[in-house]
Amino acid sequence: MIFPDRLFKETGAQSFGVLPFDWLEESMDEGMVKRKERLCPWAKSVVSFTFPYFCGGAGNLAAFSRGRDYHFEIKERLLPVCAELEEMFPENRFTAFSDDAPFLEVLAACFSGAGILGRNGLIACQPFGNYVMLGEIVTDAPFDHAETKKIGSCKSCLKCESSCPTGAMTIENGRRVLDRSKCIAAITQKKGDLTFEEADLLRKSHYIWGCDECLKVCPKSAETHAPRFERIDSLSLSNLEGLSDDEFKKKFPERSFTWRGVEPLLRNLRLLLNNIENKQE
Repeated sequence: MIFPDRLFKETGAQSFGVLPFDWLEESMDEGMVKRKERLCPWAKSVVSFTFPYFCGGAGNLAAFSRGRDYHFEIKERLLPVCAELEEMFPENRFTAFSDDAPFLEVLAACFSGAGILGRNGLIACQPFGNYVMLGEIVTDAPFDHAETKKIGSCKSCLKCESSCPTGAMTIENGRRVLDRSKCIAAITQKKGDLTFEEADLLRKSHYIWGCDECLKVCPKSAETHAPRFERIDSLSLSNLEGLSDDEFKKKFPERSFTWRGVEPLLRNLRLLLNNIENKQE
């Protein structure tokens, strides 16, 4: 059974690949196993897709968050495909995921050949490099796939590693790993107060949500098309102060930077503005 190429083109994805679900089971933790049993216990195949998103231009928001929330965008592209597949294969089941799958999405993309795994832990594919988001269709249909896992990896240019302002990409037991405790993207999305160390790391960047430094230098990266949704490159205090979380989400509907509420963004912005003022004194 071959996944229809026509349906791949309908999604607007940049690439796709198919793998058997059991290739992912070894990497699943207990929570993932429970979610899989609850959401798709019948899973046999995974179709992994990469979707390019707009990048480029200055701003204090990472590129992935400047357009429409990718969770909405990808689901809206995959759900109609699931409906078509159900008509084509009425004896089978199809479920779409985006950042909510019960498995490691980067491994699904890598093993299926949809992309390769970068040293920064992100999937890359030509011609957009790391500027892609992932989505999947999980099914009990036995779609054809490669006989062995495609474990592609990038070459050793190390540009992403050297560009990281906090040195978050380190060597551990002979392997390069991403230390999330030092990653600006992770720190900006943390709720509550930052530790002294985290605040000090954040001052080394200009981002209040996410970080693009390792993506911008990737030789595989290229600027993508303009977003279909109105783009927001930066947020200021005037955009955020005095808003409740509900008011914030109503003011900026369907934006991925709203899911933690307004406080983390205000905290990050105030910290960076104070840092600028202190340097000017």
